[in-house]
Amino acid sequence: MQIRMDDTYLSRFPAKQAKRRRYIWFTSSGYDSGCQAINRATYGVVDGTPRNTGNVVYVTEGALKAQVAHDIDHKHRQFCAISGIANSEAFRKFVRTQKKAGCKILVDAFDMDRNEKDTVKNAIDKLYAIAEEEGLPLQPFAWDERFKGIDDYLLHCRDERIQQQIIMEICKTA
Repeated sequence: MQIRMDDTYLSRFPAKQAKRRRYIWFTSSGYDSGCQAINRATYGVVDGTPRNTGNVVYVTEGALKAQVAHDIDHKHRQFCAISGIANSEAFRKFVRTQKKAGCKILVDAFDMDRNEKDTVKNAIDKLYAIAEEEGLPLQPFAWDERFKGIDDYLLHCRDERIQQQIIMEICKTA
């Protein structure tokens, strides 16, 4: 479980450090009988149980993004997230788990900032290489670049469909 720190706390740090400290892991490893935070891929569902294992799984960065994407589009797509695009070992374990579960296709739903930041692009390229090594290659999923994340894009699509439905209803009554 991760905790998102508030702006008051983050304002104590230079911008680069604040960005790294925005999400911290909840752990009790320093306490008697405590447990450590283990960095694993998470499914975009409240109870963490995948809904359509063995089919197509869309992979993104950040559990909250996967949760939002799942809430918007749960009837069509299964979302999973690694905690960060540089988290290659968690991604490797995720790919292996998906392969064992019979997943057919992994789809890249990582943020569009890869087009602006070389570090992000390079990290995503490494994930592609890992998926290829593990025998379950990533397939690209492109959306309108005005929307940074898959969650933003799906929300836009949902809102656009709702607007179209309203217009159709108005036309029927006119």
